Amino acid sequence: MKKIKRLAVMAVVCFVTVAMNAQVVKRDIVVVNQKEYVFITDSLSNKEIVRMLETEDSIMLLTNESSLNDTICYVYDLYAKEGSKITRYKNNELRVASSSHKPEVLSDVLKDSSWRTHKPLGLSDNLYVNSLKTMNIAKKNSDQDRDAYVAVVNGMPVDLCSRNRYGFSFGVYGGYKLSDNLASPVVGLRAEYSQRWGYLAAQAEYGTSKFSKFSQHPDKEYGTFSSQFEAAYKPFEFDRFDCHRLMVFAGFGFEYYGTDSPIHDGGWIQSWGNVLYPTLGIHYENRGFCRNYSWYLRAEYRALNSVVQNDELVTRHTLVASLGVTLDAFREMVKNFPKKVIKRLQREY
Repeated sequence: MKKIKRLAVMAVVCFVTVAMNAQVVKRDIVVVNQKEYVFITDSLSNKEIVRMLETEDSIMLLTNESSLNDTICYVYDLYAKEGSKITRYKNNELRVASSSHKPEVLSDVLKDSSWRTHKPLGLSDNLYVNSLKTMNIAKKNSDQDRDAYVAVVNGMPVDLCSRNRYGFSFGVYGGYKLSDNLASPVVGLRAEYSQRWGYLAAQAEYGTSKFSKFSQHPDKEYGTFSSQFEAAYKPFEFDRFDCHRLMVFAGFGFEYYGTDSPIHDGGWIQSWGNVLYPTLGIHYENRGFCRNYSWYLRAEYRALNSVVQNDELVTRHTLVASLGVTLDAFREMVKNFPKKVIKRLQREY
């Protein structure tokens, strides 16, 4: 019995020791703008973060670390206690020379700024800035998928205005279609999924076609619908922020056709359906920095077909030129300040 009690006591002691050791959190003190912060290099749960903030106003929690040449970059989330609310600011950076012992911010500091936050811990990534005076409002594309106007508030990079550069967009376009003895306007709707390498797109179009010369009413025009699917590739980049994109594309489509063929008794037979056609062309797109819409110009070749009753298809070599506008959808964005205000602040400060 004594042996069992001794073993039980030892187990309790071991458990308490492990629990006490588990509660020891690796920490350091860093100074940002003459203010000390607790810098945590361990991973913590939300409960542990809340517990630490009972005695601290804010903590920096390390999430990633990388080095380039003589500089080490620490990526951290800042948890700040403001009254009864805790807010997290994600993906902030501290940069330090490898020879130094403590990280320090190498960016300019935003002076005379006030800021407020929205939503509690775990629900907000954004810092809302109320007033700005800085020499360091700049464009940034640290991850190539995003535009951002960035300032520095209390040592932390802050997005004043940012948008995901790639993703879904929807729009309208108009243009002109030229083929054998036919010049007609076209209008259409377009859906697109873009990436750095190019895009995938689908569009629906209304225009004009004509009966073949073998029909009862040769060269008579009639309204026609077409649907088209294409993929584009961007062979090179014009600018750092990918605002100007020149791409080549290829695809296929289906065009509605109608025909009427004469018969021996003096009448004619009408028929209709869809014919498959290939297409290829060039596509220029302009999307301004931090802008949620774009416009484009394109020129394409289509090998359209006229249907001849009881005979082979007659190919109509067709050129289509169009101008369109698309609007971004389902993309993450931050808009703490309108772009015109940011431009004015850049000029003033």
